[in-house]
Amino acid sequence: MKLRILIAMAYAVVTCSLAAEGEFTPNQVIYATVSALRVRGTPTLEGKHIGSLAKGDSLRVVQVAGEAITVEGKTGRWVQFDHDGQMGFVFAGFLSADMPLVAHTPAEWKKIEAKNRQHTARRIKEAEDWAKAHPDDQNCTPPSCYSTEVFGWPQEYQKGCTARKLTAIKKLMQTKGIGAFEATNEYGDGYCIGWQQWEMIEINCSISGRKNMPQYPLK
Repeated sequence: MKLRILIAMAYAVVTCSLAAEGEFTPNQVIYATVSALRVRGTPTLEGKHIGSLAKGDSLRVVQVAGEAITVEGKTGRWVQFDHDGQMGFVFAGFLSADMPLVAHTPAEWKKIEAKNRQHTARRIKEAEDWAKAHPDDQNCTPPSCYSTEVFGWPQEYQKGCTARKLTAIKKLMQTKGIGAFEATNEYGDGYCIGWQQWEMIEINCSISGRKNMPQYPLK
């Protein structure tokens, strides 16, 4: 299963699989892949429980610390990050560099991928037919528009860009005096970036794939 983040008309292709221990680096944004992932005060299973992350919650790595352990068949160390103003640790085995599905099941996503492939093939064929019929005219539509995956992503972006993330982005806007676009990209959460960029892609590509997708809440 592959996921793609639509950012400024470029596609960063990522694979939805758990990252192995050692792949995470300082300042990298990564995601919880399970619900209710415990955040601990020290990098051990005996560490004090100071909070939790939901599936799709993102964090920015400070460092990988502690001893490697195995939990539910997954081996890894501990990722340190800023958890609401205090240093917290989460087990790396339940973290991924890639955005997990939060609005669809894997079975649903397979159908969505097939639908997107069909849509892309149809758009490319239409563009080729138009070019043949108008050899002297220039098609001003960006080539990337023809491969834009219009189905499934709006729901993933909206559900993944939670109120907690939007609050953090808004705080960045206020404390640094920057706009929503800059603050969202600095925060680095793929769901929120995708939601914000989707509106630009919709306009540039004249697509109508989203269903009941509200505007990005921060302007």
